[in-house]
Order: sequence, then structure tokens, then C-alpha cells
Amino acid sequence: MFLSLMQLKMFLPLKRKDFWEELTQEQRDEIEEGEKEIERGEYVDFYEFIKEHRSAKSNNL
Repeated sequence: MFLSLMQLKMFLPLKRKDFWEELTQEQRDEIEEGEKEIERGEYVDFYEFIKEHRSAKSNNL
């Protein structure tokens, strides 16, 4: 027998958990520190990072 969407919805949890609530305090602290580093401009551009590591890898061959 097929159930309607409304009937299926009754079996689903009413509220999904926020992933933040499932993190440990240490994980939350690390994420918050990362956000502060970004605000201070302490980050490396992804493409520059990859470019440097690709050239370093090819030099070691």
C-alpha cells in the first residue's frame, strides 16, 4: 500500500538537529578560531596553494 506524503511526514522527525549542536566544544573552538583567522586575512588562496604544491611535487620527481 502506498502512503501519501502527509502520512510519511508524520514518521519524520519534526525538527532536524543543527549540526553545530553535535560538535564537541573543541571542534566548535577550532571552527571559531578559523573564522577569526579569515577575518584577520590569515589565509592562503586555494589556487596559489595548489600551484605551489604541484610545482614542488614535480621538482621532486
